[in-house]
Amino acid sequence: MAEKTIKQKTFLLAVILAVILVNYVPLVKASLIDWDEGVFALQGQWLASLGTQGKPFNFQTPPLYQTLIAGLFFIFGSKTFVLHLISLLASCLSLYLVFRLASLLSSAGTGIITVFLFATTELFLFFVKSGLSDAVFLCFFLASVLYFFKGMKANKDIHFLCAGLFLALAAYTKYSAFPFFIAFFVIGILDKKKINTRWFFFSIILPILLFAPYILLMLRFIEFREISARHLSFLGLNHFKFLVFLLIFAPSVLFLSLAHLLRNIRSMEKWNVYLYVMVLIFFLALGFYYPYFRLAYPIVPLLAIPGAQLIGNMKKYKTLITLVFIIMSLGFGLQTIKYLSTVPEETGTFVRDIAVEMDAEFIYAVVPPNIIYYIDFEIAVPQGHPWEHIGKMIPGLNRGKKIIRPDDICLPPDGKTILVHATALNEVKKDYIDLYDKGTLISTFNFIDAPVYYKDIYNPQRDIQQLYEIYVIDNSVLEEQLGNLWLFGFDRRVTVMFKK
Repeated sequence: MAEKTIKQKTFLLAVILAVILVNYVPLVKASLIDWDEGVFALQGQWLASLGTQGKPFNFQTPPLYQTLIAGLFFIFGSKTFVLHLISLLASCLSLYLVFRLASLLSSAGTGIITVFLFATTELFLFFVKSGLSDAVFLCFFLASVLYFFKGMKANKDIHFLCAGLFLALAAYTKYSAFPFFIAFFVIGILDKKKINTRWFFFSIILPILLFAPYILLMLRFIEFREISARHLSFLGLNHFKFLVFLLIFAPSVLFLSLAHLLRNIRSMEKWNVYLYVMVLIFFLALGFYYPYFRLAYPIVPLLAIPGAQLIGNMKKYKTLITLVFIIMSLGFGLQTIKYLSTVPEETGTFVRDIAVEMDAEFIYAVVPPNIIYYIDFEIAVPQGHPWEHIGKMIPGLNRGKKIIRPDDICLPPDGKTILVHATALNEVKKDYIDLYDKGTLISTFNFIDAPVYYKDIYNPQRDIQQLYEIYVIDNSVLEEQLGNLWLFGFDRRVTVMFKK
């Protein structure tokens, strides 16, 4: 038994080391490619610099991930590898946690197969090297689920307390944690005769109390109608689309878990019932929101557990079947493993260098936040922007910030202005075509997005070529249109940047 345990732990360690080795180059070289990666980096920079750099936290996502980034920015400087490092570490911890969870609910052998199934899904292969918050969220979520089930098995308060604390951390990372409050409640009620009543306080009430101050703070700075307008537009019936996401990005896990469900539906073990209940509740809640494939990620490791049990029941064929599914999954995710892009960083660096070379005082950026991060100029605060409003409520927040006003044109009449534009935001170009026509296109960068975004059949931009265009505008030829260019910077889709 001891020899078998050592062998299983060796397999787990081998998988984790393989994940680290495969993702070492992306960790060091890859750019931030995603819109939200740029948002997180800018907000982390803002927190680390106490408001003198980056962009302010805006409550669109909870603050924990940005705070982690800020802490590492404070130590290492504003290096983007920090975001990839956090995801890599969180993903490795998630592999350990899913192994522990599967071992707790079934066996260590099932745990190893679960790790193999989960680690080879395209979703894992993507998030392990991304700078998004999903890997960190999954880590906290799996820790919460692990301790919740340990609490149910051992009926110990300390386990339910840990479950609640990790659930609070998950909620402070992504708003999509809240369906799991419902899942814990339902599963606890189903097993209430075998556990003490304190589970309810530690696992559900406590994390709600811990999250309540953030909600109160958000309501102080953001009007309720703005919150409603932001999220109500994303509501719909999208359950089928999320099922399609699982079929595209985790087909092996989905197939095996459905096969396990059909095979054992009449005589299923209690713990598997609870797993499926948790998945079902999260899936039903998820389906009412906008179809982002990223939101389906927490379902995958949970479904991998019954899928691994099905393979484990194959006895002498389980090794062969596991290898087949590993090879098949890696085949589906090969392009994601190979993908690496430095175009966003190259674009931002080029814009910054050309602005310095031409002595351009202002840059107008109609690009995703990740490009803005790499340009590394100061970001101006337009009068009337929420940033200015929050700065008035918190003394010192806008310390050192340049507040620009519509009636105070700062563009030098005889200077030059750089305009960088992303074709993904061409609606802005259509609205201001006269200004764009005044500029000279000096360079174009072609960005190829991560393969998962092209496989996402519901992505409205999957068939759009993504170009970053850099224009130089000679202010002297604008004459009376110089004021129009200045006012262009007060469009909420435009970021005005200036020399530090």
